[in-house]
Amino acid sequence: MQREALSLQLEGFSLQEISTITHSEVETIKTRLRYAKQALKQRLGDSHGE
Repeated sequence: MQREALSLQLEGFSLQEISTITHSEVETIKTRLRYAKQALKQRLGDSHGE
């Protein structure tokens, strides 16, 4: 769900559009995006040191 929200945002969809597409509340989308970005930063940070 987080990956879907992030992918849609990267494709240029607004929060409202993502909310409509996924049948979720805008606040839920914001939360999913926040967690997705945190996970991505962590993974990129972990692999950067290798």
